Amino acid sequence: MQRIFKFYKILTGFHRTETIFIRCLSTRRNVEYPFRFSVLGSGGRGTSKSLLLEFDRNSPDSHRPRERFLINCGETSNRNWVMISNHGFVRNDDKVHLLVTHNTHDKTGGISGLLGSLTNRHLNYQAAIYSPPGLVNIFKDRREVFRDMSRGFLKFSHSVNISCPMYTVHNIVLKKDSANLKSSFTDSYSYVFEVPRKDYNHPKLAAWKDVILVIDCPDENYISSVVNNPQFLKYQRDDGYRTRMVFHMSSAKILSSKPYQQFMKKFGSNTKHMLFHEECALNVNTFASSVNFVLNQLNEDIFPAIKNATMAEPNWDQKVFNAVNYLECLYTGGDLKFGMNAKVMQYERHGNAVLNAVPDLDSKIKHIKAASKKMDIDPEEYPMIIFLGTGGSSGIWYRNQSCILVKINADTSFVMDCGEGSYDQMVHLFGDCLEEELAKIKMIFISHTHLDHCMGLPALLMKCREARESRGISEDLYLLAISMIPHLYLSSIPGLYNLSKCYKFVNAFHYLDFKPIKKALGLSQLHVADVIHCNKSVGLIVKHVSGWSIAYTGDAYDLTRSFLQKAWDCDVLIHEASYEDTLIRKRNVNKHSCQCNAISNGERLKAKFTLLTHICMHQSFGITPRRSKSFSYRNFIVQDFMKINLTQLPVLHMYTDLIYEIFRNNEIEKENEIERFKKLKEGKGLDF
Repeated sequence: MQRIFKFYKILTGFHRTETIFIRCLSTRRNVEYPFRFSVLGSGGRGTSKSLLLEFDRNSPDSHRPRERFLINCGETSNRNWVMISNHGFVRNDDKVHLLVTHNTHDKTGGISGLLGSLTNRHLNYQAAIYSPPGLVNIFKDRREVFRDMSRGFLKFSHSVNISCPMYTVHNIVLKKDSANLKSSFTDSYSYVFEVPRKDYNHPKLAAWKDVILVIDCPDENYISSVVNNPQFLKYQRDDGYRTRMVFHMSSAKILSSKPYQQFMKKFGSNTKHMLFHEECALNVNTFASSVNFVLNQLNEDIFPAIKNATMAEPNWDQKVFNAVNYLECLYTGGDLKFGMNAKVMQYERHGNAVLNAVPDLDSKIKHIKAASKKMDIDPEEYPMIIFLGTGGSSGIWYRNQSCILVKINADTSFVMDCGEGSYDQMVHLFGDCLEEELAKIKMIFISHTHLDHCMGLPALLMKCREARESRGISEDLYLLAISMIPHLYLSSIPGLYNLSKCYKFVNAFHYLDFKPIKKALGLSQLHVADVIHCNKSVGLIVKHVSGWSIAYTGDAYDLTRSFLQKAWDCDVLIHEASYEDTLIRKRNVNKHSCQCNAISNGERLKAKFTLLTHICMHQSFGITPRRSKSFSYRNFIVQDFMKINLTQLPVLHMYTDLIYEIFRNNEIEKENEIERFKKLKEGKGLDF
């Protein structure tokens, strides 16, 4: 230090005391950069309990590789993380620490999706997953996890002792009343973030620390381990520690219990408490709700309004308040500042602005409705096709990952593919009727093993079982898929959950086993046919005893002769159309279809209508990809939460032009679509 000081005086010519210079160097080493906690999942109905810790985007070190802490990773955590990020949620050389509080699916179901997102972005990252023992057994057989572990990008650990420039992190183990002292997969981890602070005006004073706690008490069996845990006492006494924030990730029943309430009161008067539980407000992605609001104004039957679409904000001036999605807590200089994520909130009134920008909108809607009245349309007719997810693996803004619900009649339905967040989408659409709709599902079909088609399956299976048991339904829920699906993605943790009890598996290639499914769904024909995509990719063709038929391709670069023969002359072909026609090279690399390929396949098998789904948009506003020149009145690009039956199909093309006028890609496209609508209004027809 003496040599450094002499060299400093020679270079600068300034004569400062050694004490001041040393204090300057010390301040530089311990400079306090702000960091923030962001709520990715409040624990409300359909969402996980998830929290993100990262350096503030405006901090001096924001351009450097950073360490991120993700506390729990449910199905919707990955999507919400990307939603709140301005320039990509993880960059090259970033370190991601995933801290799991309890080995249940609602807190770990998004891990594969997160790793898949990192890999798809070709990032050189490092990730560590900290959890109670046993979690690695769930993930070790999954290809995306094994690949990253073998490359050294990912590790699992149940020993938490992390040191960062700004804080240290360790865990407190909570055990069941009857558990022994050994580590167990039933343990629950609480996490402690300690932030060292010093008063540089009085350097001889002992260092003290700010503390931020994350506490998870899964059920009543863990309460005594929480309230009587000596490790929490030092954070309640303010003896060298100042507890600034406590995040409680427990059920509403636990949080309202008398022992837990007394435990919370033992913290200092300056400690704030944020509660994550199933009764928290369910904040919807504001961009998705704005788009849904716009479409609902066009036709409330085809585009039904989603539930809980308004953005709720908590009263964070209170000492104890509930968490909501996209709430942020900024820690700077020992102070806490709360607010909603600005990027999310900017879309809150986006829908009204979009509608107001369309000239003569009311008359255009009235014209379409008048033309529709001349057709034989019944919005309550079955079958009813509900699109819960219409995006691809990068469906992160408006479009959720693939999931289609087909309601055969008022009491029977089945699901085709189940991407991440599918259950969350059902919560938004059905609201209070959700359990009733879940109990009606009798079959789930999975087309192939890619994550964006099967990662929502465990949650949906568990929720279907709960709904069936509450209604005393003993019939089997059939899972129709290839044999790899249960092995890879439906593993169970003994003592916590057992997915094998939630379904009866039927191999997609064992045609003789289809008979009970056909009987349960009232089908005259049920076929599974190969499509060209990845290994063992299949499509589904169903024909009802009343005569209607639906064909679904899953992901398909092209259709096989077998699929064409079995889907011949179907009423509806639901075909993936990931790319615009100009992205033919991308199609050849990833083995997906462009719009022109999907339309051509519909013409080849004489389908009456071809609905295009699995839209991969790399822009933020992934609503209206540029239409193919092959587009006709028999084609339509579907939207999330869209509900359609066979009688409504002939009117869909009328809304295509209006949707493209509202959500235009550029001014040229806008002018073209207005001109085409004028021709429709004047009765001149459309020159497809």
